[in-house]
Amino acid sequence: MRALAGWCVAHRRYVVIGWAVALIGLTVLSQSIGSSYKDSFSLNGTQSFDALNLLQKVAPKASGDREQIVVAVKQGKLADPSVRSQVETMLAKVAALPDVASVVSPYGTKGAAQMSRSGQIAFADVTLKKQAEKITVAESKQFVRVAKTGATNGVQVELEGQVAKAANQASISSTGFGALAALIVLLLVFGSLLAATLPLLTAGIALGSSLAIISLLSHLLSVASFSSQLSLLIGLGVGVDYALFIVTRFRQGLQRGKSKEQAIVDAVDTSGRAVMFAGITVCIALLGMFALGVSFLYGVAIAASIAVLCTVIAALTLLPALLGFFGTRVLGRKARRTLASGQLTTNDESPGWGRWARTLKDRPALIAAAAAALMLVVAVPFFSMRLGSADAGSDPAGSTTRKAYDLLATGFGPGYNGPLQLVAQIDNPAQKAAFTKVTAAVAKTSGVVRVTAPNVIAGQGGKPGVAIADVYPIGSPQDASTTSLLHRLRDHVVPSSSSAGVNVLIGGQTAIFDDFATVLSRVALVPLADGGVPQPADPVRSSADEPAHRGRVVRPHHRRVPVGLGCEPVWDRQDGADRSVLAGDDVRDRLRPVDGLPGVPRVTDLRGVAPARRQPRGRDARARGNGTHDHRGRRDHGARLRSVHPRRRARHRALRFRPRRRRVARRADCALGARPRPDAARGEGELVAAA
Repeated sequence: MRALAGWCVAHRRYVVIGWAVALIGLTVLSQSIGSSYKDSFSLNGTQSFDALNLLQKVAPKASGDREQIVVAVKQGKLADPSVRSQVETMLAKVAALPDVASVVSPYGTKGAAQMSRSGQIAFADVTLKKQAEKITVAESKQFVRVAKTGATNGVQVELEGQVAKAANQASISSTGFGALAALIVLLLVFGSLLAATLPLLTAGIALGSSLAIISLLSHLLSVASFSSQLSLLIGLGVGVDYALFIVTRFRQGLQRGKSKEQAIVDAVDTSGRAVMFAGITVCIALLGMFALGVSFLYGVAIAASIAVLCTVIAALTLLPALLGFFGTRVLGRKARRTLASGQLTTNDESPGWGRWARTLKDRPALIAAAAAALMLVVAVPFFSMRLGSADAGSDPAGSTTRKAYDLLATGFGPGYNGPLQLVAQIDNPAQKAAFTKVTAAVAKTSGVVRVTAPNVIAGQGGKPGVAIADVYPIGSPQDASTTSLLHRLRDHVVPSSSSAGVNVLIGGQTAIFDDFATVLSRVALVPLADGGVPQPADPVRSSADEPAHRGRVVRPHHRRVPVGLGCEPVWDRQDGADRSVLAGDDVRDRLRPVDGLPGVPRVTDLRGVAPARRQPRGRDARARGNGTHDHRGRRDHGARLRSVHPRRRARHRALRFRPRRRRVARRADCALGARPRPDAARGEGELVAAA
């Protein structure tokens, strides 16, 4: 680190020029090529994506994204001839766009229910030929611009949907408010405008380069459209933080009387190392999203990691070069006058933070309790959080999607902002009648406002057709009642009312977001290990078939290392039978209680088992009554045999101890769960079944 810092200071002009060329070149290249962000993700095995795949297979024109064009007037009615002509002209222009498959007008027969009771708010359903992630930003803006041509003569036109939201994305420059807040904080900390702007300047150059790289990378990888905003926010935070560490250490070195070059080298060698390891840790944490198994997040993780990596490199190369140019000017005026007078500091402690540290030292229990109480209060909302996607009601108040959401909620209800979609493959008239029966049952379900009439699209070339119907719930797309209704329809209403072999799927944008949240929550709550905790019962058996050793350590027969010490009983499972096995004391240490359970790595050799050591004979051995000697102090050869596979143990015993059948039988019974109990009168051991 010292060599890198010294080189950057000595060649600071080349370092700054290199970063400037990289920023300008990457930005020009990304602007000329453009970006190709894709908000596509796959949720195989969910009803919403099965419904989407069915539509793409049978009726491709009906499988595209669905947008809503909301029209409203404050004076008069939408049915007035002049207003109707104006709206119909606008809808005709929208229908003529190359990406539009169909438009259902509120003035047509199919869209009669799309006019509010007041007659002042209506909406048109627009079905596109492609999904929203395949529509470019330019095409999205053209769609919104053509629809807005009808917003004249007192007619308000707003749009809602994924394409409308993509055309109305917030500008990246809106994060300037965050940069301004960071500048104010840095001014208060440093007391110098130059020292406050250095971290922001370094982070800005690094983030500009990283955003250009992410834009170019979107042509090679599937990167979500919000990756640039997320990377900008993360990079701005860590970039300012990392540069702040190094600038603070550099200022302290100058105030201690070090030269400019020496202060920079020491700052990078100390704080720079912390910056490097902190950045690596953040990148590893971000790339940990790969462990979730959701491909939609892979590009997000890579984009954010690139932003963090660029800020780390800039803090270790560009910042030392800039500090070499500015030198003591990063200090405040008072600090520069003090340094010029020859007064050096010997203590880096801040008076205010020093007093706070001493307060913590004097009252640790009180402050710890107050901090814990504060954290508990802050954590209270966690218990009422729901994982899901925000609807257009959370968009900025001035956006067209938010205005359309408010108009639909006023004229029809919040559920009209995100209808569910019933989809089923139809092969014959009986299945069509069964689908109609399902729609009637769904319409009677509590929480449903309206269900459209079934729309049957015939298949091409003799292939089966598909039936579609829209379901409008009472609650908004992000409301808990909508999620509950979706699950109730899938689990109870639709299965109970289906017949004739028809498989009705529930899809739509609202269902897709709910399925995505469900899948994400499942993969995020994966257990630490499969079977990593002791299980008292065999999952294959019923509770009535459980043996008396329920809750004790169970060892499969493939285990080679015995469990326990001495005569502690363990349970050996082999060929479906459970039996007690006494482990010999030729084990160095007690093994883990989970040894042998599913998820614990197998041990197939005798490592961890020490050779049997010769024990003292006589009174000491008889007092122990276990180990490699029996209760009489005689050598117990069965102890070592019990540490190997049961079948090998039996074969070895039969070959080696054949002449001594009586003793072998006794030891075999002991291995099966019996334990010897000395008899004072006869001097023999009596076999007693182990509990």
